Amino acid sequence: LALVAVLVLAIGWWWWRRRADSGAAEGSRPEDALDTLAAWPPEAARVLTTAEQRAYQLLVRNLPSGYAVLAQVPLSRFLRVPTRHSYREWMRRVGRLNADLLVCDSTFQVIAVVNVRPAQGRDSERAVERHTRMDRVLRKAGVRVLNWREDALPDAQLVPELVFGRT
Repeated sequence: LALVAVLVLAIGWWWWRRRADSGAAEGSRPEDALDTLAAWPPEAARVLTTAEQRAYQLLVRNLPSGYAVLAQVPLSRFLRVPTRHSYREWMRRVGRLNADLLVCDSTFQVIAVVNVRPAQGRDSERAVERHTRMDRVLRKAGVRVLNWREDALPDAQLVPELVFGRT
């Protein structure tokens, strides 16, 4: 009787172990078994809001030729930090922050960042904190920061003066 019990336990252990090993090969989490495309069918979306599109057009039409305007660029693509600090910590702090519009010279050196903010009082508290942190980081890096309100974009004639700091 004891021999049968040991044999049943050994077979049970073997079956359980084999099942656990095959589960690890398929993915340890149930969501790993999902087909990403079937579970979250992707669709193309607009990169810029309507106000950001107006600001983009304002920049493109009123800056001298040879300047590039890029949209929705992560700060981590154009700012660097000393390697003595943790890159992971840097990415945690600013890795998800994007500049709405980036004005670059012909060598793609950053001239200015233009962020299009909602009308006064329409930002959430978290958004205000995020924008303040981003402004501090950009200014510390020596990047000119222009915060334009979506309901009060500047006049076309002022755009070069604002971007190049000649005001």
